[in-house]
Amino acid sequence: MPVFEFNATINPGQSQRWWTGGSGWYKLSNKPQLDAYPVNPGAELVYKDFACKLEDDGYLSYFVTVVNNGPYPVNYKMRVWVP
Repeated sequence: MPVFEFNATINPGQSQRWWTGGSGWYKLSNKPQLDAYPVNPGAELVYKDFACKLEDDGYLSYFVTVVNNGPYPVNYKMRVWVP
């Protein structure tokens, strides 16, 4: 049950930083989950460096880095949901 699902492409050796949250989104009692998965057969994708920031307005922002360590471009989906 994704709240958001984004499509993206990442080239070999490239990393991309994603974030969600900010003003009006998540409070301490409402923590989202983030993941990324490849849609190309045989592609490998790494998502790492999870971080959380408490904003001045009391809401939380979340960050994750997606990395393509393989030799080919990868099409992938990034999902954000609240369990």
